[in-house]
Amino acid sequence: MEDLLKNAQRRESQSRYDDAVGRIYRALELMIQLYLKKEYDILTGDVDLSKLPDTAREKYEVFRAHDSGPIQISLKSSYELLFDLSDKTLQPLYQTNANRIEGILSIRNYSLFAHGFKSISKEQYEKFWEVAASFLYDAIQAASSASTKKWEFLQLPNYIV
Repeated sequence: MEDLLKNAQRRESQSRYDDAVGRIYRALELMIQLYLKKEYDILTGDVDLSKLPDTAREKYEVFRAHDSGPIQISLKSSYELLFDLSDKTLQPLYQTNANRIEGILSIRNYSLFAHGFKSISKEQYEKFWEVAASFLYDAIQAASSASTKKWEFLQLPNYIV
């Protein structure tokens, strides 16, 4: 995640805002993918319903690709899964930031690199960065404090031999 965020900043310095936002979006995905895997052994690309509370299984069954295919959930559904799991670490943080995150996702979704036809402007990038990076740094800190291993952001390489 940190490499994606640092790469996003480098792309921003080159005025490659679409690329930068794509990398930040991927960091948002990676955060929840890693967290769900580590804490609940759940893969967002192949959700095992047996690992969900009984009350949530039907809700996620609708995401099955076809009759016998994997259950694949979106970025938003992945974060909303935290509510169904009664997660105490990231769920409160996501709940506080959900509207802001949902508000910026249209920047990426309507961009040329996703589903739209417009390039992302510097102002849109800055808004996306402000919301997403703030959430990600807080999420990493929360996940780290709930874990025995601390996550630390470093710019690589961090020294020259």
